[in-house]
Amino acid sequence: MNKLSFRLKKIKNLISSDSNIIWDLCCDHGQLGKSLLPNKKKVYFVDIVPHIINSLEKSISSKNCEFQIKDATEIRIENRIDESIVMAGVGGWTCIKILEALKNKYCNLKSEFILAPQKNLLTVKEYLLENEFTLISEDIIQDKKNYYNILKVRRKENA
Repeated sequence: MNKLSFRLKKIKNLISSDSNIIWDLCCDHGQLGKSLLPNKKKVYFVDIVPHIINSLEKSISSKNCEFQIKDATEIRIENRIDESIVMAGVGGWTCIKILEALKNKYCNLKSEFILAPQKNLLTVKEYLLENEFTLISEDIIQDKKNYYNILKVRRKENA
């Protein structure tokens, strides 16, 4: 397995230890999800690019994962308190689009979200405030020459 970048290690460490179900959305090479497989009940790898998911399916032999070739706005989460949904390496508008789709599907979102938008951070934060998400933690890290913001949020109960 490839070594995780500092950014992905930080994201991995932010996932609650009691989270048993992980969604690695827009998963790219799936490094984060792969690193979580040994300790989680289920890891979902989701990407809209078929060759990414097909490559992951060939390289992972674990029974506790699922691969989905689809737009992340179309996923059907389990909506459990022990579920973490990770969006890293995508733009802020993509994060908002996915959050909005999930908010519209589930009247009471129970899952925790780890967001690491590449741009439009202030727009993401405004969206979170306007849509009753609670900020659990926020980190700014440097990985090589780049800075990254990582937000851990959960929707307020009965929002």
